[in-house]
Amino acid sequence: MSQPDISQLDGRVTALEELVAALAETLAARAGGGPWWWQTLGREEAARLWQDLAEFVTYLSGRYLSGLPAEYRVAACWYRHPVAVELLTALMVAHTGAYRDPGSEPGPGLVDFHERSLWPTLERLRHLRLFSSCQDGHTDRLSTAPTTPDDGFAAHVAADLATRDEEDQ
Repeated sequence: MSQPDISQLDGRVTALEELVAALAETLAARAGGGPWWWQTLGREEAARLWQDLAEFVTYLSGRYLSGLPAEYRVAACWYRHPVAVELLTALMVAHTGAYRDPGSEPGPGLVDFHERSLWPTLERLRHLRLFSSCQDGHTDRLSTAPTTPDDGFAAHVAADLATRDEEDQ
């Protein structure tokens, strides 16, 4: 077995240094809150998360909620309720973990999502009655149709993004 020459070792050391730097960056980002902690997101990440969450709520409403009693539905003004935003974000992340892991083996992940995430979160939203008496005077619109954000969504997101740093924290 031949010994590697110095140039080969130098290349391997450089590759390892880059890998360690990338790992350190990932760990620092996680310590700062991660890609779903609203408080730490910069404008670009927050804009992306708002869009993803709006798409998820529309999907959730059409797939699961439209046939349920009104108290389980998500109002079109969901984005105006910080607790609802946090709960729906967590539910979206759980859904992503259960349904979009390309390397997952067959198992109970999808059932776990429904039993440990979806229905408890919907029950929590119902119990909290977040959409029954709004603080800023807007009117809730609970319907049987899939919920898409109302006309104020874009303005709400723009106002939120204006309060954020351009770069992620």
